[in-house]
Amino acid sequence: YLAMLQEEQLLEFNLGLFKWTWDCDQIEEKTAAASNVVELILAKISKQPQEMKNLLRLVSCLGASFEKDIVLCAFPHMQDVNGDATELENEVDDLISLAILETFLEAQGDSRYCWVHDSVQAAASQQLGEAEMNAYKFKFKLGKVLFQSLDERDVESNLFEIVNLLTSAEECPEADRA
Repeated sequence: YLAMLQEEQLLEFNLGLFKWTWDCDQIEEKTAAASNVVELILAKISKQPQEMKNLLRLVSCLGASFEKDIVLCAFPHMQDVNGDATELENEVDDLISLAILETFLEAQGDSRYCWVHDSVQAAASQQLGEAEMNAYKFKFKLGKVLFQSLDERDVESNLFEIVNLLTSAEECPEADRA
């Protein structure tokens, strides 16, 4: 939240006074439309490049933390990506680095990442589609891609996430199923 206020120039460090300055009325005016933190994070996500939005949407389905290898496996199947494996890995690395810089994700080692807060994950998952049916289809497709593409060891270590994704279609209201 504080980073967002600073980005929007609602909170600034005054070097002359050597202290933080802000205008409460301006902050209230600019953030009053957002009734909760998730809405503020959604606004920040909406300003990101489309590739970043795609990455955040995908990893929001993978739980509180995830391995880069899982993203590399699913990413080309979930959006149009051209290029070889090295280009794909470079693109994913760049997007993850940007997500860390923008304080959506944080590193938990060399190739494991997690959300900085569950509200960030909640905001990213809200991008799955205006219509609920889009979210069900996206999650089911992701689960299917992971189940079919991962080796047995990786399927076992991600079994709960894969099953949750595959069974998300069961949560779909009967009227929306086609």
